[in-house]
Amino acid sequence: MLKKALAALGVVLVLQCLFALCLVSALQLLVLRNTPFGVTGASPVVNAVASKVSLDTRSYTDEPAVMEAIGQSKLYGAYLPGQASDTLIVVPAKSFFGRVELESAFGDAAKKLDRPLTVKTVKPLPKYDRLGGVSGLLLIPLLIGGYLAAVLLLKATRTAAAPWHVAMLVGYSAVGALLTDLIAGPGIGAYSNSHFWPL
Repeated sequence: MLKKALAALGVVLVLQCLFALCLVSALQLLVLRNTPFGVTGASPVVNAVASKVSLDTRSYTDEPAVMEAIGQSKLYGAYLPGQASDTLIVVPAKSFFGRVELESAFGDAAKKLDRPLTVKTVKPLPKYDRLGGVSGLLLIPLLIGGYLAAVLLLKATRTAAAPWHVAMLVGYSAVGALLTDLIAGPGIGAYSNSHFWPL
């Protein structure tokens, strides 16, 4: 009995550590790493930023080609050098923090190199989720609820071999997801109702 209890606690500790690792590592160091970034020509501004920020620069022929790649969610932003001034395109929907870092890095580099810069925002985040974190935050109540449901169901039935356990947990998952979706979407407006079924 003691061995089973210790084994169960060990499994919970491993899961807890993995959960903490995932959440903390995702939010601990919000910096760009090998970020797909479009360019339509050579620029000393891009070179200056690339020496400080981890960019995976990809060449495109013109702005429409860049916009097509952004529409396919391939880029976090793009730099379009021009004759008299340059344009930085940022995509907040791809990453709010990426947008902040790109604007800052390119703004500083353009200023130091005396290049006029215009920032163009495409695919902005909605007003009801300015940081783009709602869908990630929804995972926390779902994970905790699913864990508690499995534990309490096992405790209530006192056996792991009941054939209807899986069916009950699948049913619970569907109802729990639907209720969470109703609260976050139509309930408090944390995301658009058009995203209700995908979420």
